[in-house]
Amino acid sequence: MTARTLSVIAACALGGVGSSVRAADTPLLVVTVVGQAEIRRTDTAGWSPAVLRAEIAPGGAARTALGRLSLRTASGQTVRMDRSSAVDLVPASGQPTRVRLEAGSIWVAVLPASSPADRVEVEARGVVVSVPEGGVGVAFALDGSVVVRAYHGAAECAGTSADRPWTRRLADRQELSVPATGPVGAVRMLDPEKLDPEWFTWNKDQDLAGGYGGGAVAH
Repeated sequence: MTARTLSVIAACALGGVGSSVRAADTPLLVVTVVGQAEIRRTDTAGWSPAVLRAEIAPGGAARTALGRLSLRTASGQTVRMDRSSAVDLVPASGQPTRVRLEAGSIWVAVLPASSPADRVEVEARGVVVSVPEGGVGVAFALDGSVVVRAYHGAAECAGTSADRPWTRRLADRQELSVPATGPVGAVRMLDPEKLDPEWFTWNKDQDLAGGYGGGAVAH
């Protein structure tokens, strides 16, 4: 038996590895506020203006109107909210951090080589998107479908259609459309014509500067 095997056994005996060991990577910290954005804390009633370094604990929420908002986990992962977007921070006893997209569009940025416990998950109308690394967008389309885009890195998607579970994995520059009703579509290459160039460039620049990966964007 190798030393590595013994160390794994010892870790399991102490309560498991990764998500079973420590609490969720929360609260989320407000690190960027652009324009109008609000947060809802668990210890106060109603909404209040989002300010830098404000914390959102599980059970709290954030929303934007004409502005944008960036939220960061303790391990350095980021959830960026586009205009007219809303998320809830889902209470969970373990890792990873999970947010529920209620409206609009978000971009999740996860550092390369992050542990499974540090990844970020997104719920969106029955679809669960897990981001192990890279920059991944999750958005509601006008027809009610959920669109998942792996701009760089990867995304693991799971859901149920016609009472049958399904999974899809996205790699660099791939996307998936999950309709409100009916079977899930096939993974396809990103269609540049459908991207919001300003939102895309803003996030790609931040990913590159923050060490999340991805290439430079030509201006």
